[in-house]
Amino acid sequence: MTDEEFRALVLEAFKLQPTGDYHYPFAPNQLRHLVARAVEAEREAILAVIEAYKVPVGNSAAGEMACEWTMDALRDLRDAIRARGSNGTAA
Repeated sequence: MTDEEFRALVLEAFKLQPTGDYHYPFAPNQLRHLVARAVEAEREAILAVIEAYKVPVGNSAAGEMACEWTMDALRDLRDAIRARGSNGTAA
């Protein structure tokens, strides 16, 4: 996440109406919103790296098998990360 993207998230959190009588710097609901959005953005960045990864393949059947096993492991990892995000466990 770039500084500019983070700044936009902070400004978005400040736009939420604070709950309770909080004035400095964030109310609890604003802070939760900020953290959840930041974690979501980082999760998506990690998933993009996993999905774009090119596993090197050798010129042999063993190399192709190793590539397929690695891709299967990366898909499992990607699915586990997605599942954590969809369950609401942001961190």
